[in-house]
Amino acid sequence: MGFTQPDATPWLPFADPTTSMASQIVDPRSTLSLCRALLDLRRRHLELTVGDLAVLEDDSDNVQSFARSLDGQSTYVAINFTDQEQSYTFPIAVGQLLGTEMARSGTFGRITLDPNEAVIAAQTIGGSSIHNSKLTERRR
Repeated sequence: MGFTQPDATPWLPFADPTTSMASQIVDPRSTLSLCRALLDLRRRHLELTVGDLAVLEDDSDNVQSFARSLDGQSTYVAINFTDQEQSYTFPIAVGQLLGTEMARSGTFGRITLDPNEAVIAAQTIGGSSIHNSKLTERRR
């Protein structure tokens, strides 16, 4: 299916082939909704487009993370590329802007990422994201 070799194991499972565009448009947890939310986040947060990129180090080899920063605003991304839960510690206290799995509220520094989960977060002030994101977190 798609560009995957017949004997390859894809990183994420394929969606139900009967899923239609119409059903994804109305489903806030669909892949289409996630892509739209990611594009919206990128449009509203200039650091994600033109900001400085810093690869973040952590004690986990299974989580890739980076920060994009511009004019004192930083957005952090942590991605679990495994099929098992992984712990990750952000360099500062952050609040979730968008995630592929769990909706998290409040401020956190260390989180447990679900299998194949990605989290986009920003520095918090007074328990809320400094970016004042209006995105609805999604849960599969």
